[in-house]
Amino acid sequence: MKILILTCSTGEGHNSAARSLKKYLDSQKISCDVYDPIGMFSPRAARKISDIYVHSLSNYMFKLLYYLGGQVSMMLSKMGDDVKSPVYWVCKRRGKRLFRFMQASGYDAVICTHPFPAETMTYLKRKGLLKIPSLYIATDYTCIPFVHELETDAVVMPHADLTEEYVKKGVKPERIRPIGIPVDDSKFMKHTEKEEARNKIRKMYGIVPRDPGGKWFLLMSGSMGFGNLEHQIQSLLELVNDNDRVICVCGNNEKVRKSLTQKFADCKALTVLGFTNDIPLLMDASDVLFTKPGGLTSTEAAIKGIPMIHTEATAGLEDANKAFFNSHGMSLSAESLETQAYAAMRLCYDQTCRDKMLMAQEETINHQACHDIIELVKELIAEKATA
Repeated sequence: MKILILTCSTGEGHNSAARSLKKYLDSQKISCDVYDPIGMFSPRAARKISDIYVHSLSNYMFKLLYYLGGQVSMMLSKMGDDVKSPVYWVCKRRGKRLFRFMQASGYDAVICTHPFPAETMTYLKRKGLLKIPSLYIATDYTCIPFVHELETDAVVMPHADLTEEYVKKGVKPERIRPIGIPVDDSKFMKHTEKEEARNKIRKMYGIVPRDPGGKWFLLMSGSMGFGNLEHQIQSLLELVNDNDRVICVCGNNEKVRKSLTQKFADCKALTVLGFTNDIPLLMDASDVLFTKPGGLTSTEAAIKGIPMIHTEATAGLEDANKAFFNSHGMSLSAESLETQAYAAMRLCYDQTCRDKMLMAQEETINHQACHDIIELVKELIAEKATA
């Protein structure tokens, strides 16, 4: 069996889901490849799309585009399967070239962790070219625009409670599979004891030890360092004790990292980091996580099992993620940064509140989504073989 995984660099969650699936397939000795089909044929176009995406988030253009996309999607869903969106017509342009690559490589199935390649698979299927099973995996806790027009054999969504929303937006019920979001279980299902994790973090980043009984607060702002981190840090520092520690991860935003490092140069309770691969260990070392409500990051945190405060959201997808996690008791959020800081202190010192959240995370999130998705792929391959 040989699997093709297609992603797109508009948000790191899609790529992370693709990497998690590949890592699982590698562990099962199943051959697979991961590609961004835009980057395969035009690296310059891939960089441009990524830049536009980041720019849209920073100036709230994404909010308008997401809203307009939702309105157009709802309209098209009522007009029948033959009416496709502009997104479909753009994505189909690389279809035949991608098909020739897939045919020459001998893949048995294709998994899409982004709707763009899933639209391309839809085109190939409508042209009668795609004979192998195809899946689309949603990485947010909502039905995004234009999913209804995807003709992949399955649409994998994060949770069964989203079924009504998907059906209402035009997705055919027989295609829906409420499996979950694929997460690297080798990183997020394994736990390091808190004090051991803290000792490792101190050694890695040169952190001077404080009272071992202190609380650790982990602030994550996404791969691009979005949000009012300065205000958020200040709000938290006003409440912490002398032996507590605040760790802020700025991702790839070096400008923000330098600014925060200079602003809080005299604060011994704060550690500011740039991009790091040690997020799972930082979670194990921490008592509370502050994070933007990205679908993938929130799922990783829930699987790791850490009390969570959802911070400022990108309107649309992240608003929906935050609402889902809040409503299922898996996170807390508040409008003001000051109230978020108070909520974090409650999660530290109210054991009942803390335990209730951790139990909700354990019961709501599928911890073996990678395994279940690949089992679905095997079933679809078998069905195609006997059809």
